[in-house]
Amino acid sequence: MFLFAVDECLRVVKEPIVEIAELLGYDPEQIDRIDNQWRNLTIVQWVETTSTAKFWIEVNGYKDASGVNPYPELCELAISVLSLPHSNAEVERLFSQMNIVKSKLRSRLNLRSVNAILAVRSGLKRVGKSCNSYELPKEVIKQIGTMASYTSTESTDPVPSSSVTVSEETEEEEDYIIFSLN
Repeated sequence: MFLFAVDECLRVVKEPIVEIAELLGYDPEQIDRIDNQWRNLTIVQWVETTSTAKFWIEVNGYKDASGVNPYPELCELAISVLSLPHSNAEVERLFSQMNIVKSKLRSRLNLRSVNAILAVRSGLKRVGKSCNSYELPKEVIKQIGTMASYTSTESTDPVPSSSVTVSEETEEEEDYIIFSLN
């Protein structure tokens, strides 16, 4: 949020942050302390003024002459606000990738297969490769076309198709889907 950007924070005349503190559920006494800390933020000569994250780390670690941080509630509020996602773009990208992987022609893929394909795509992208430029290890190439490539150490329990609605899946399956896609 731009309000907690370094340039905004170090202005002598700046926007009030009372409304944000109220939205996040702080009580009136805490809001008063936060507002005082916000107004007093310009008193200190800060070193880290180029990066918002580094600035708030410095403010959080600051100690005055008595060895006490005079900005604890303000830091908590700022870090809470700055850690909120600004958009759902990452989730949208994941759904876009899922739609590419699970097309109408591949609609019968089960969840394990979709997760595996997405993991491979993500891993290749992370190392700057594609399916065309990645070289398979020789051990993997030797296993292609043999029964060894079909045996796995995992259980062979059937996995439901990914076309199953969420209401039909158990809570454990939902957690598996959500966390394994990350």
